Amino acid sequence: MERTKYNGLFAIWKKRNYYLAVLRTRDLFPYFNKYILGTLKQVLRREGRKMECTKHNGSLAIWKKRNYYASLLKLLVDPSLRNMPQWISFQTTFVCNLRCPHCQTHGTEKLREVYNSKSMNMPTELLTKAGNETLPWVNTYCLSLSGEPLLTPDVLNIISQFSAFNAKLDLTTNGMLLTADMLEKILPFLGRVCFSVDGATKGTYEKNRLGARYEKFVTNVKLVTRVIEMTGIQDIEVSLAYVVMGNNISELPEFIMLAHFLGVRIVYGFFLIVHPENNMANEDVTLHKALYNAYLEKALKLAHTHGIVMSFPPPFEDVDQEAVDDKTNRMQESQCIDKDIKQLIDVDRIENDANRIASEIKALRLATSGLQENVVKECLRDADYLGELLYLYRDKLKQLAENPNATIKYCDFLQRRTYVHYNGEVAPCCVLGRPALGNINNNTINEIWNGEKYNDFRFKFYSADPYECCRGCGFSQVVQVKDFLAELQGLCP
Repeated sequence: MERTKYNGLFAIWKKRNYYLAVLRTRDLFPYFNKYILGTLKQVLRREGRKMECTKHNGSLAIWKKRNYYASLLKLLVDPSLRNMPQWISFQTTFVCNLRCPHCQTHGTEKLREVYNSKSMNMPTELLTKAGNETLPWVNTYCLSLSGEPLLTPDVLNIISQFSAFNAKLDLTTNGMLLTADMLEKILPFLGRVCFSVDGATKGTYEKNRLGARYEKFVTNVKLVTRVIEMTGIQDIEVSLAYVVMGNNISELPEFIMLAHFLGVRIVYGFFLIVHPENNMANEDVTLHKALYNAYLEKALKLAHTHGIVMSFPPPFEDVDQEAVDDKTNRMQESQCIDKDIKQLIDVDRIENDANRIASEIKALRLATSGLQENVVKECLRDADYLGELLYLYRDKLKQLAENPNATIKYCDFLQRRTYVHYNGEVAPCCVLGRPALGNINNNTINEIWNGEKYNDFRFKFYSADPYECCRGCGFSQVVQVKDFLAELQGLCP
């Protein structure tokens, strides 16, 4: 079979079928490792059957193949192998409907004058252009991380338009703008929704999230979880995010009870980042270490009891245990907040709305055909390199597998994620000081992601002399080779 070299990869004439791709690989390469081939055939044959059954399930096969490919590229460390990001953030707007005092972009009147300007909204044409290019490849996309994403201009039409690519929406929201009608339109396309809370009781919540109403927040989150339960959708992650500060540390146990009441099984915690202009230095968690350790311990116990995954910063190590014990002894019993919350919200209305929305979504899922055929073909066009890459690089992969505990410096942002600013600039992450590595007004995201500037940034990161913004970054990881081999799910020796 004739081969042609394209962008550093050997592309072969092929049919768009997983199983035939594996059989072709076997015919072409009789010495191909039997274990790899057998496992590959089983996995891709299974995914192929899913694609033949329904286009919707076919998206699972596409996603898995994207993950295989990304892990393989990280192990090979070959810049000539072109790929695309698997997660993308579009900074569609900086505008926010709240005035949270601790917020870096909206915490003061002066900051709000700057960031609530609609002049920093991403033009719809630019967003459409970026989405059309990247969404056939990414698993998940995000609308705005520095504003309220539901304030994205024409947001419902944008989400509906992007749904054709079957990439899932990663939504981080304060929840105030969510309505029953809006939920009906966006929930089928959600992959993850994270609600920012920052207080477990009405007083603390409304103090830390100025402009928000506790009753509305609780109602909207409960509505989301009830609709998901009624529709039986399994692949939407619902979580709560809690910025830990001096005034809400003592509510950590109540926060877990709130999550339990709302039907949320995952909660994230982050320490307050003190910005000088916000005048919140007294809320710095480092001033309340013993208090944090004491309440964190109790919250963890409650989370374990109620089956809630709690991802919070670990307790401080440089704390006198006697001080922690003193805080624990003074600690009052956690309030049973269920009764208080039920007095604030209309439970019957939530159930009625959830029933109606769930019925509409079920009918919609039956009526839609899932992935468009052209999107499936586009996604699979270059993804079929996997089988041949495993052969072409078999010696290197076997060598890596001989030392699976070897470590690799790793940044998920550089390998799988990218950020598109409102003006078209493309950045590798959201960390302050990161450079712009291109602009989609001048180049495609494919050209930028695989271009010289991006690859130079990656090489510098993996070197002993990374860029300033990467030094000491908390997102940098040290990962073992076997972790990437595991992501290939047995496809490698």
